[in-house]
Amino acid sequence: MSALAFSRLDERDHEAAAFDILTSGGDQRIVLDGEGRNRYNLPLRPVASPYSFSSTTASPLAARGYREVLSVYQSIYGELAAGKRAVDIYRSHVLQIKSGILTLLGYAARDDAAPRCILSPSGTDSHRNAAILLNRMVGLPLTFLTIEDAETGSGVPHALQKTSDGRAHAVVGISAREEDGSPLNSASIESELNRQVQASKDGGSRAVLVVTDVSKTGVLWPSLRSVLNMKERWGSDLEVVVDACQMRVSPSVVREYLAHGFMVIITGSKFLGGPTFSGALLIPSDRKNVSSSDPTFRNKVVRPECDVLRSQEANLGLVLRWRAALAEWTAFCALNESLVISAIDRFSKSVRTFIDKAPQLELLSTPLLGREEFEGAHSWSARQSIFTFLIKGRDGSWMGRQDLAQLHAKLAHLKTPILLGQPVSCGVRGGAPVAALRLSLSAPMLTDIASDDHLESVIQNAVIALITVLDLRP
Repeated sequence: MSALAFSRLDERDHEAAAFDILTSGGDQRIVLDGEGRNRYNLPLRPVASPYSFSSTTASPLAARGYREVLSVYQSIYGELAAGKRAVDIYRSHVLQIKSGILTLLGYAARDDAAPRCILSPSGTDSHRNAAILLNRMVGLPLTFLTIEDAETGSGVPHALQKTSDGRAHAVVGISAREEDGSPLNSASIESELNRQVQASKDGGSRAVLVVTDVSKTGVLWPSLRSVLNMKERWGSDLEVVVDACQMRVSPSVVREYLAHGFMVIITGSKFLGGPTFSGALLIPSDRKNVSSSDPTFRNKVVRPECDVLRSQEANLGLVLRWRAALAEWTAFCALNESLVISAIDRFSKSVRTFIDKAPQLELLSTPLLGREEFEGAHSWSARQSIFTFLIKGRDGSWMGRQDLAQLHAKLAHLKTPILLGQPVSCGVRGGAPVAALRLSLSAPMLTDIASDDHLESVIQNAVIALITVLDLRP
C-alpha cells in the first residue's frame, strides 16, 4: 500500500486499513490466508479464546495491543491528511519506539550507558544486522557458534552467514541436548565451544558465540557461567551476541549483558505478545558509534530509522507492530513483581503436575535458567515460562514432527481455538525422531492475571488445552 493510497482511505475503513498495514513490511509468514490466518496458524485480530498459550511461536493480538494499533493508525492517518510525508511520520514514530524500548529497559534519557537501538522487521533481520556490524568492526571472517537449528529461529543460521562483501561466514551449530532430548552437561558444552573458538582462531577467523536466552524449549544456552568463563578466557578473541528474541528476560538481565559488551537482539512478539515481525538490535554503549554513514552499513543493514523500504514506502507495519508490543510491555512492567512470580509459580506447579500424571505426556527436561549472577533468584524471569511436552500417539509411540504439525493445526482451527507453540524437534526415541508442542505464558496473560485475579481460570484453561490435545491426538 503506497503512502498516497494510505492517505486517501476513508475514515470508516480505519480498522481494515490498520490491519492491512499490520501485515506489511515483513515476509510471507505474516500474510493472511483466505481464513485470515498467517503461517503460524494464528489470526491477526484478537481471538475470543481462553486457550491462547502459543507465545513461544507467536500470539494473536491482545486487546491492549489492538487498541494501541488503532490509536496509532488514527494518529498517522491524521498526520498524513495534514500533508506530512509518510517517511517523516515514520522516522518520528521510530524515534518514539526506540525511546520507549530504552525507557522500559531502565535507561534514563540521554544516559551515556544506553545502547544504540536499531529496529528491523524481525529477529532474523537483527541477526543479519549483527553479523554485518561485527564483520565491519572486527575486520576478519567470522565463525558463529550457535545452538542447534531445532532450538532457534529457522532463518537464523542463514542470516548469520551474510557478509558485507558478499562472502559467507561460517556457522557451527552445537547441540544443547542428548540424542534422547535430555539436556547436555554444561561442562561438555563449554568444552566443545572452547574447542571451536580455538579452531576459529587457528583458522584466522573471529569466533562469535550466539548466546540463546532462551531457546524454543526454554533453554539458556550455554549456561551464563560458561559464557562468562569463556569471555574471561578468550578476551578479544571471542565476540558475544545474545539472542533474547523470546524476551523472557528482565530489563536488569538485558542491561547486564550490554554492560559486559554483548550485543543483544530482542523482539516485540513472543513473550511480549506483540504481532509477529518486530525486531531490534541493541549495541553496547562503547560500540554504538560505528558509523552508519559507512556505505557497507548503509546498503546492507536494515535501517528503518533512516531508510525506506525498497518499494519506497516507509515501513508503517513495523511501527504498528512495535507500538502494540510496547503497550503490552509497559503494562507488564507496571505490575507488582511478587504477584507475577506467584502467578508463574502456581501455573508451573499445576501444569507440571498434570503432565506428570498423564502417561501419554512427558515434560521435556530443561535445566534451571541460572542467571543468579545477573538478577538473583527472586525475579520473574528466573522462572521457566515455557512448558515443552512430548505426546504419545494412540499406538503408544512418541509422536513426530509431521503428526504434531497436523495436530497443532487441528487445535488452532477448532471453533474455540487452542493455540500452542509450533512443534519442535527434540531427539530420538525408539529409533524414530520425535517432537514436542509447547505451552507458555505471555506478558499480556500475566498482566490480565495480576489485574483481574483470575489465575485459577487460566490454570484450568491450560489443563483443558492439554486434555484436548490428548483427545485429538491420532
